[in-house]
Order: sequence, then C-alpha cells, then structure tokens
Amino acid sequence: MRRATVKDWLEYICARCFVLLMRILPVGIAMKVAYLAGLLVFEVIRYRRRVTLDNLRLCLGKFYGPDQLLRIARRSYANFAMGLAEMARLASIDTEFISENIECIGLHHLDRAKKQARGTLLVTGHFGSWELLGCALVRLGYPVVFVVGIQRNPLVQDLMNTLRRQAGIEVVKRTSTFSIMRKLRQGKFVA
Repeated sequence: MRRATVKDWLEYICARCFVLLMRILPVGIAMKVAYLAGLLVFEVIRYRRRVTLDNLRLCLGKFYGPDQLLRIARRSYANFAMGLAEMARLASIDTEFISENIECIGLHHLDRAKKQARGTLLVTGHFGSWELLGCALVRLGYPVVFVVGIQRNPLVQDLMNTLRRQAGIEVVKRTSTFSIMRKLRQGKFVA
C-alpha cells in the first residue's frame, strides 16, 4: 500500500467529518443533507464532473440528449452521496429498521444454502445501496463477506472497510483469491 499524501489526508478528514455528521443527524435529515452534498460536489466543486459526463455521453449519448445526461449525472452524484450516508450509519442498522424499510425477497434461497453450509456467491449490479443490502443480510443472520477493490486513497479505503466491519460485514481484497475460496469453504456468502 502506498503512503498517504496531503491530498489523501484532506480527503480522509472530509470523509470522516461526513461520517460523523451522518451518524449524529436523524436519518431523514441525514439523507437530505447527503443529497444536497452530492449536488454541491457536482455543481460547485465539480469533482470528476467532466469524466462523468463524458462517460454518460459515451454510453447513453445515442439515447439521451445533453440536458437528460446532465440530470442523470446530477442524480448519480446525489444518490452516491446518499449511499455514503447510509454506509456511515450501517453500524446502527437493526432488524427493526430492516423490517420497516427493506423488503427482502427470495431469502429462502439463502436459507437453503446456509442450511447446507454451502458457500454462496452473491452478485448484484453496481447501483443502489449494496452496502445496506450487506448489512441487512448480516442482521438477518447471514455471514456476508464483501470482496472489495483497492481505492486510490488508502486512508479512505481503511475508513470504508472499518464501517463495513462495524456492521458485521467481513472484507477481503479482490486480489485475494485464496481468501475468497476459504470464505466460500466456510459456508459464507461472498458478495
């Protein structure tokens, strides 16, 4: 792992402050603040805005006009920030929150794999709140392991993995094939 730079430390301090703020605010207000923070990053700070718009044009430009792509990008930033807010709050998620806010369909498939002590690969699209999904499964009694990539900022990466572990989610690096296989042999649900 590379050494953290001054920029890494500044990003980490901002991320840490965001996590603390999201944890102390009531959930409804936290989501609204996160939504606005995402818009701020897109509209004012413009972090990776050009890359985002170029990628959307490349992938969706045949189907959507510039105004629609701008709206998609704006909403993507807002949704991403709300996902980060949810991630910050994972440790406080309980089964009551899950029963009131999350609909879990098809758990009988996971129950069957768990009963047979078979490791299972969980696959989902890279959208929505997969962090919240992992936490919900842990709270419902499923041993979840996330396979994670290596982030550019090692400090933020450690913070993200700490938040996951606080929620009961195990973490293995994407490059750790043997660790992944070991978790599957242990009957875990590897996502």
